[in-house]
Amino acid sequence: MSVRRGCSVLGLVLLAGCATPYADGRVALQAGRYADAARHFEDALARDPDRLDALMGLGIARYREGKLAEAVADLSRVVARQPSSETAHLYLALAYLRGGRIPDAEATLTRLLALAPQPRLAGQATRALALIRQEPAPTEEARNLLAAGLEAEADAARDAQDERFVRAGALLGTCCNVFGFDVVPAVPPRAR
Repeated sequence: MSVRRGCSVLGLVLLAGCATPYADGRVALQAGRYADAARHFEDALARDPDRLDALMGLGIARYREGKLAEAVADLSRVVARQPSSETAHLYLALAYLRGGRIPDAEATLTRLLALAPQPRLAGQATRALALIRQEPAPTEEARNLLAAGLEAEADAARDAQDERFVRAGALLGTCCNVFGFDVVPAVPPRAR
């Protein structure tokens, strides 16, 4: 696990305050323990069936496990209930792409681009669209490479967001320590 990933996980744990199935699922997902993550997200959904963040986490975990049909079902439900979710559109497109469902991947990537995602992800999605629209259809190897490029951009964006959470946790820890509370230990700033 990279230092950045470790700090991200630590930050999520600090902000969670106490272990919940959803928080445990996020930690497991970030640590690459996809089966554990899926189980935790399922537990969170058993407690609150309307929890979209847990359903999205479940879809992503299933996608990462290679359970593409299940991932499509979960992520389609998220997109139907939250059509502005860039993450749900992205992972739904990835599941379609890896599963060889090119027309569905194309339509979903087009909807993702209509949401105006961050520029690097938009550029990667535009390149992927151009490649999947070519004849003949991309091979499984080419689809996997396209999906890997899109995932890398999504991971980079998520890492940036998680780093903001880590900084917020560090700030919270520092404030608590300054005022004499030992609720959250301070997290030292990351070396640059």
